[in-house]
Amino acid sequence: LHHIPDIEKALEEIYRVLKPNAKVILMFYHRNSARYQLYFRAQSIIKGKSLEKAVNENDGIGNPKAVAFTKKEMRSMLQNFNNVSINIDFLPPRDIILRGSQYFPKNIFKPLAKFFGWNMYIKAEKPND
Repeated sequence: LHHIPDIEKALEEIYRVLKPNAKVILMFYHRNSARYQLYFRAQSIIKGKSLEKAVNENDGIGNPKAVAFTKKEMRSMLQNFNNVSINIDFLPPRDIILRGSQYFPKNIFKPLAKFFGWNMYIKAEKPND
């Protein structure tokens, strides 16, 4: 979903087609992640790219769009849903250690992933109208 031009419209459509009490599981990129705040900012300075372009290229050079959101923004976009839970995860060493991260264990920052991870995993439920 984070590659769709009009994400809010897509979420409205998901809501429309879901049956009452149906659950949805989504994944969006987390703007308050180490990857966004450290890695992409450093990459944009080092490579002379805009922050937006650095985020877009997370899934490959030439990727036309990728968007990262805060938890607050996601809660606002999902305000029609009930029981919204958001979990943050996925924090590889390269998101924090820009050089030499391959020499660190992959799970070294696992305890911090729930705060600074790149992926937001969201569960929500359509209310019983």
